[in-house]
Amino acid sequence: MEIVFWCAAGAMAYTYAVYPALLFVLAWLQPRAPVEDPAPELPPSVSLLVAAYNEAPVILRKLRNCELLDYPAAQLEIIFGSDGSDDGTADILQSAGLPAHMRIISFAERRGKPAVLNDLVLAARGALLVFSDANSMFDANALRELVRPFASAAVGGVCGALRLERPKTEPSAAVANESLYWRYETFIKSLEGRLGILAAANGAIYAIRRELYCALPVQRLTSDDLLIGARVLQQDRRMVFAPQAIAREAANSTIREELRRRVRVGEAGFNAMADLWPLLLPHRGSVAWMLWSHKVLRWAVPVLLMLLLAASSALWRQAFYQAVLALQIAAYLAALAGYALEPYMRLPGWLTFPYFFAGSNLATLLGFWRSVRRSGNRAWARAGR
Repeated sequence: MEIVFWCAAGAMAYTYAVYPALLFVLAWLQPRAPVEDPAPELPPSVSLLVAAYNEAPVILRKLRNCELLDYPAAQLEIIFGSDGSDDGTADILQSAGLPAHMRIISFAERRGKPAVLNDLVLAARGALLVFSDANSMFDANALRELVRPFASAAVGGVCGALRLERPKTEPSAAVANESLYWRYETFIKSLEGRLGILAAANGAIYAIRRELYCALPVQRLTSDDLLIGARVLQQDRRMVFAPQAIAREAANSTIREELRRRVRVGEAGFNAMADLWPLLLPHRGSVAWMLWSHKVLRWAVPVLLMLLLAASSALWRQAFYQAVLALQIAAYLAALAGYALEPYMRLPGWLTFPYFFAGSNLATLLGFWRSVRRSGNRAWARAGR
């Protein structure tokens, strides 16, 4: 049981702390290759693709955001795809008076985001494909920053930075915890991008070369930002990070909303691995190391937590393990308290962290269960951001 305890603790320490530290050292040792800007008079042609389902509350704001992008209209097309929306999303866009470089494709039947993206790519004409969500608002210079790394022929994809913004009217520790998590994830993505081994892009803002797009599977819900990014690596191109290509979203106002989203994200991620398992093989080198360290081990944390609790309980007669067991029990009780109290009060930070951490890992476990049970599910529901 001591072996079980230390293996579980070591694996979690590795994925959360040691792996980012190793990335930092490797990125620091790797010299930065100079990247020349594209010719300012003729930047590459871009197709910005936005798949939407029941996005009436935000779709007009997204449209106005697209109109403010600092990119030549002659080199930019923006295509909205409405996936059988029944809340007026398509009507709002059609009545807004779209500029010549924007259009909407409205699908009568709801088929799921992968099917919509496949059709939008077929309709797109740009050399670069940019993917975004309806609730993701780009900074004015985001597109220019996103396409800049494509000046290098070795770069096949670029991931932008997602900034979560706390609601001004209701600051909360819950939002702060989610934003803190995203800063941590963005830090890791930036290091992986420095090494060219970034797989999971931010669904809010990322781009690939058109010729590297492979049709997404439509039989099941899948993580398009993970699958599209990883397939760039499968084709021996680099996937890098552009920190100045910024998209902004409002963070979910409660942890419960975020955890519901994470269940679905987990389900989609597990489904995607059915297509990406060849990247886990040893001959894939640094890409395999990244996926095992950042994805597979992170997804295994719920099991590792259960092993840690079981081993601590079996070894409770020793003082050290008594203390560790007490800390675990206290953390889980705090998580339960956070879950119970969240609807009635603003949670203090000492409750939100265990609640967010334990809830996130429970969401991962539920996502795996749904991936196993819901083999035919392929659509997605609007859930906060």
